[in-house]
Amino acid sequence: MRLGRRWVMWIPLVVLAPLIASLPAASASAYRQAEDASSDSADIVILVDESGSLSDADVEAERQAAALMALSDLSETSTYTIIGFGSENGPGQVVARVYCERLPIVDSQARRAVADCAELIHSRARDEGNDTDQATALQDAIALLESGDQNASRIVFLLTDGVLDVENSARWGPTASRRTEEAGNALVERILPEARRLGVQIWPLGFGNADAAALEAIAAGGAGPNPECGAVEAAVPTARVVATQRDVINALNEALAGATCANQTDPVSGLIRGGETLRLTVEVPVTATEGSITVTKVDPRVQVTYIDPDGKNVPLPSGTLDDQDVERVGSDLSVEALRVSNPKPGKWTVVLKAPEGLAEQLVDARVLFRGRLSSTITMVPSFPRPGDEVDITVRLSTRRGVISDPEALRGIQFSATVQGEEFEDQPISLQAPLPGEEDASAYTGRIRIPEQACGSFAVTGRVTGAGVSGDVRSANSVINCDAPIFANLILDGGSHRPGDTVNIRIEVRNEGSPIQARISLRDVTEGANLSVLGGPISLDSGSTSTERSVLIGEDNGLGEIDATVRLVTTDGTELASEFLQLEVVGPPSWWERNGSRAILAVAVLLLLVAALLYWLKRRARIGSLSDLSVRLQNQGIPAGDPVNGTRKTSLELAVDRLPGEGYQLVNVVPSSENILRVRRPRPGVLAIEWRRERFEQLLSEPLPVDEGWQIVFRSSGGPGAHPRRRDLTRLRHSQTRGRSTAQPVDVPPEESGSVPGGQAPPEAGPPVPPAGGTESGAWGSDTSDNPWG
Repeated sequence: MRLGRRWVMWIPLVVLAPLIASLPAASASAYRQAEDASSDSADIVILVDESGSLSDADVEAERQAAALMALSDLSETSTYTIIGFGSENGPGQVVARVYCERLPIVDSQARRAVADCAELIHSRARDEGNDTDQATALQDAIALLESGDQNASRIVFLLTDGVLDVENSARWGPTASRRTEEAGNALVERILPEARRLGVQIWPLGFGNADAAALEAIAAGGAGPNPECGAVEAAVPTARVVATQRDVINALNEALAGATCANQTDPVSGLIRGGETLRLTVEVPVTATEGSITVTKVDPRVQVTYIDPDGKNVPLPSGTLDDQDVERVGSDLSVEALRVSNPKPGKWTVVLKAPEGLAEQLVDARVLFRGRLSSTITMVPSFPRPGDEVDITVRLSTRRGVISDPEALRGIQFSATVQGEEFEDQPISLQAPLPGEEDASAYTGRIRIPEQACGSFAVTGRVTGAGVSGDVRSANSVINCDAPIFANLILDGGSHRPGDTVNIRIEVRNEGSPIQARISLRDVTEGANLSVLGGPISLDSGSTSTERSVLIGEDNGLGEIDATVRLVTTDGTELASEFLQLEVVGPPSWWERNGSRAILAVAVLLLLVAALLYWLKRRARIGSLSDLSVRLQNQGIPAGDPVNGTRKTSLELAVDRLPGEGYQLVNVVPSSENILRVRRPRPGVLAIEWRRERFEQLLSEPLPVDEGWQIVFRSSGGPGAHPRRRDLTRLRHSQTRGRSTAQPVDVPPEESGSVPGGQAPPEAGPPVPPAGGTESGAWGSDTSDNPWG
């Protein structure tokens, strides 16, 4: 490409640019798109500059950009043609060379074929014709598109590093100095108008010495935005000029997004070197129903894995993850893409691992996405009278249900109009939901039906936005001029399970003749299995209330379901409509079925355990003899020192005879025969083993040893001091009937004689514990009659 006379090119473009801008906008019919054609079907030509001024880095950037377009394109019905162009400066040279024509991108292999075709792009030598004939190249591309699918969008992506330069091309006239001007005139007067007539969009991308103004004139000269994209600025063909080769990829993907009603997130970049792992995070918006995560890794040896927002590794090279179909393309190329159908919204992680020895380089990732959105329209009342105010509600949904996050709807425009047989079209101003409103998905507006209007009318809603395939939806009704009927639908929404029924209550006030009606469903979420149960409804005169139900199919998937429930007459007139939103959940878990009973059982068990622990603790405290004292007394007078109990639950003592001094309590010795063992089984009760006899008695009762001698027990007032009433009654009753088994101490004959007090010991006999006792002594009282003082 020669740059010495660049000013020559500007003569036609500068003079005629206003003429280009004033050309009439292309009509929708110019796109040759049938009403039922898929908006993502495109016939795409990538027109690549191969002039001699291209550096090796420029060529590689063009190859990568062309490959990544085919890898990441969200369509499965588009075709790609790659044409390299230069100039025709001599015999055997051609301006435009078709490297591959209309390659489909139906699967990963087909997309890979486009990427392989892009490898043929190269910088031309002088003998190949290495100037820049953009005019002829565009003319050939437009002619090729004219012969293609009449229902597909026609798009040319023009990649160039310079300006129009055909000074050496005899095809543009005999005078070298006028050739570039002649080519410019042809471009403006003939080639671009033909592109506009045929509905061919031109998206120029300049780098190197390219001039933005010249390329912008070319973009404006072709067809306008795809009408399927709606009135979105990003869909208007625009020239882009980048400063570096790396920016070529991002800019061309932006152009692809704009041309195909898609959108692209800003690239996320990072540096990686040999042996390192780098994680990049990209975000898929809620509005995306299809997307591609594209990665520019420069070196094909860099390995890439993907993690979805739930932290799950994506199956590679293809597979299904939950309800997402995924496919990776180009894993062995310097660029690759992960295509995802019905992607989960949120943050995705791209993990890159570099091979050993790789020099530090910049890598990046981005998301190309599109939302196949649908809208629902409801009117209240659905069957208005002249002069009534009608509330209009528009909601936007994806395959995953209604979008209720206002942040996710930023940049998306809602509009609506009402059209009637007897009144002019009226625009409806739709208001976004206020923060905190219960129904955050509803965009609402209000219209008034003219006082004298009758006949049918329709409300048409439109949704447009970057990355959103424009959706147009209408709701039709009839103005209630003659039939004074008023209807209302009350729906039972909330959570349900497959096989459940959703109740619909129909309340009607009919001031006219009886009519027949039915319940119908509209705008049902894709893939949902809903059916109406019950036949026709007779709306008799007066006020009536009846019920119908909607069945959720047993095979219905889990998640949110949306639909519009309508009450319509037999002739299709809508009497009432209401938006239905359901959450279909799985079968109840074990906890949901048994949770309340489990909680009750655990509570009862905890109470029982607490009671048992309390009982064991109390029993241990009662059984402990730490509060017990044992002492001898003679004729009611204490004799000797008391013996105090311990924390042990039993106490063993021996009652020994002291010559001439009576008795004493001593520790048990093997030779002792008069052994006393004491335990406390219950409050206020002692279990006594005395002279090989066992019995129970009240703690307050003394134990006879010999005439005048007794063993008395006292408590300091612990939990075992107080006998229970039934124990007190039972033991006293037993004592009065002579059931005590207590025995006296045997006194050897040689030790017989007087005892303290000057009395001779009586004959040995079975002592009987006294029937009564001193209560104060039993409770450890400090009163003066306590024998222990």
